[in-house]
Amino acid sequence: MNTVINIKTKKDLKHKAQKTAGDLNCFGSALTMTPKLENLLGKIEYDVQKGKNLSQVIASKKELKNYPVFV
Repeated sequence: MNTVINIKTKKDLKHKAQKTAGDLNCFGSALTMTPKLENLLGKIEYDVQKGKNLSQVIASKKELKNYPVFV
């Protein structure tokens, strides 16, 4: 879902904010995923939808401590 925010402000403040955002590399064009990343995320999304390759829910330190770790 896209959200639009409208703010009324003075022009000089707007230009200062745009310059600051540009200097900080904020609010630029949206980043795009590489095809390799899209493919990987697609596989992960498929697994999540099918309930495959997921770890159990860990709700406490004790459960975490007893969780088997494969290295």
